Amino acid sequence: MPNRKSWLFALVLSLVGLGLGGVASSASATFHLIKVGEVFPGTVADPQSGYVELQMYVPFQNQVQEGELRVYNANGTIASTFTPSSPVANSDNQRTVLVADSGFGSVFPSVAPDFTDTSLDLSAAAGAVCWPVNSSPIDCASWGAFTGNASLPSSAGSPFQGSGPSGAIADGKAIIRSISAGCPTFLEDGDDTGISAADFSEVTPNPQPNALAPTQTPCAATPPPANPTSPINPAGSVRKRKCKKRKAAPTPTPPAYAAKKKKCKKKRRR
Repeated sequence: MPNRKSWLFALVLSLVGLGLGGVASSASATFHLIKVGEVFPGTVADPQSGYVELQMYVPFQNQVQEGELRVYNANGTIASTFTPSSPVANSDNQRTVLVADSGFGSVFPSVAPDFTDTSLDLSAAAGAVCWPVNSSPIDCASWGAFTGNASLPSSAGSPFQGSGPSGAIADGKAIIRSISAGCPTFLEDGDDTGISAADFSEVTPNPQPNALAPTQTPCAATPPPANPTSPINPAGSVRKRKCKKRKAAPTPTPPAYAAKKKKCKKKRRR
């Protein structure tokens, strides 16, 4: 009996350990469920003031030091690759990660980027960015006269056409991902159609670092009807019987006790 008790105790501990391991695994932070949210290529006066803003669309995506951001030239060749040096502090759903060029502070002096990449080479005329190129799913966005879609690790579709020459992003403008599909106030995976021309719009740049609480808010769930009904048989309706009296069929010598019979038909109340 002591051996049996010891075996059962060991089995219980093993099962508990497996359960805790599953919880820890599901709650572990990661980095790949993030989309390219906004791209600012810098200005003509300050070409090194550009940035790429990444945005989480599920929580616990703060281990960005495991991912790689890649920038592409107009023809699809690689312009630069950047790996963040550390995790970001906040991992709430909708949080952002701001990767800026070396001259970012000259245009946005009151904003502290999460990371600075001195090789972040963004061209307003044409280009693409992808995150994370070393994992899946990979999100890519392209703009202007970009022709290198076949060279990207994941298709960006037709490039977004800005209001500048030949579809370039206009000077002083950024492109931002639309979140109008589904919940129009919340970034969701379904907002990404894989076609940059449809997924982005041109806006005034508004860089959001990870420390800034997100402005996006989830939509309230639509409650189901309290008492769903059917036009054919509304809930709560009952059926009544309508009875008609019918005489018994005559016989050659009808008995004196022949009685009337009832035939009932079901009728549905409207």
